[in-house]
Amino acid sequence: MSRYEKLIKEATKPKPGAPKAKYIDPIIASSFSQDGSLQDMCKALSSRLNDSSSLVVMRSLIVIHTLIRNGGVDNVLSAMSGSGQGSLRLRNVIQGGNWQGYDAPRILSPYAAYLDDRIKAYRELRHDVIRAADAARTRGGDRSEGAESGLRLRRLTVEKGLLREVGVCQKVCSRLLDVFFAFFSGENTREELALTAFRMSLKDLLAVYAAINEGVINVLEHYFEMSKVDATNALEVYKRFCTHTEKIVAFLASARKISHHLNINIPNLRHAPVSLAGALKEYLDDPNFEKNRQEYKENKRVADGKGIKSASKNAEVKKGELPASSSKKSITIQEPSAEEKAKPVKPPTSNQALQDFFESIETDQMSMFGPGAQQQGFMMPQATGFQPAMMAPQMTGYNPFFGQQSNFIAPQQTAFLQQPQLTGFAQGGFLSPQMTGANPFRQSVMMQPTGGAFGAGNMFGMQPTGLP
Repeated sequence: MSRYEKLIKEATKPKPGAPKAKYIDPIIASSFSQDGSLQDMCKALSSRLNDSSSLVVMRSLIVIHTLIRNGGVDNVLSAMSGSGQGSLRLRNVIQGGNWQGYDAPRILSPYAAYLDDRIKAYRELRHDVIRAADAARTRGGDRSEGAESGLRLRRLTVEKGLLREVGVCQKVCSRLLDVFFAFFSGENTREELALTAFRMSLKDLLAVYAAINEGVINVLEHYFEMSKVDATNALEVYKRFCTHTEKIVAFLASARKISHHLNINIPNLRHAPVSLAGALKEYLDDPNFEKNRQEYKENKRVADGKGIKSASKNAEVKKGELPASSSKKSITIQEPSAEEKAKPVKPPTSNQALQDFFESIETDQMSMFGPGAQQQGFMMPQATGFQPAMMAPQMTGYNPFFGQQSNFIAPQQTAFLQQPQLTGFAQGGFLSPQMTGANPFRQSVMMQPTGGAFGAGNMFGMQPTGLP
């Protein structure tokens, strides 16, 4: 028996407490080496997972999870996801077994299913979806993937697999929610082994949800450029995101009640709007879908200063094909004017609220990493007699100037000049910046704080005066 096999055996003894650090630390350190010790440990863990004691199996799962979270993630997951002797067989644990001597925790089977899906996700994507999203908070782990994947889903394009990768992350998130449900439906939420597993799962959930949130924002920004097949898949991704958001908010509210046992500061989530499914479906079902998509893409080219593609092609005439009298004349291509370039690109739909949403995510450049943007106190004089100094910040999205023309208000917002950095939870307070102009839909685009009702409000309920 090798040294590492002895460590695994000591760390997974049939005791009700979590594995001790004196056994876990050498196991984590060995995950960074290339001497074959990791394969020996995986083989020993695979043997312990077949034990008849639920305590041994539960402690083995905690060791595996700790290795993935704190060890050399690529080395560990490569060994566990392969087909060699080091690969793990979690199916028997997921299906349940005839445990002896101790009642198995209710969390045991969904916890094993989560770890199994996480290993499968690595096999499919070749990187760990949670460590990639949580690279900045990793302590003692391999940070090589952090620089590339910290905001991976925010930068990934549809052509390079954005929808597929967000879907894989959502599958892992679903397994984590099963762990949460099993934990809170158990008889004793203070049992040490279950608490240890839940604590690590909670940290994983926050990280994977942040990654999914970035991916959903990216999907919404490019929704009107997608083909009908991709747009259909994107709508399904968005609906799952809304469902997950509602469940996560409920579970985090329950987790706050036992936060003194978890020793975790549970943040207040901010996320993409969850009330756009109807508008996105309306755009998708439009009989002129393809025509609208092409018009939008052409308008975007003009807004980006690239000119009109068709006009450029028609103006390209070879000199040899021109008559002698025409070859001396110069051909002038009229570029779009500065005003045309400055116009925002609108999505190809008659729905005013959906147009406002797209303009807001394209031009306002919202940020979720830092605290809410501070508005400057200067406002144009009001013709109606309102005094700006007497108005308190509105927390509900209400805009007292809906009845006025939008050009009477000119708040300056400097925070939106930065590149958007969107995560799943806020670092600052709840106060959301008020967007420029009388636009009720833009208020719904702001990241919604935890505790609000999702999907309960009608985003088309408030229309500014003068709009159809």
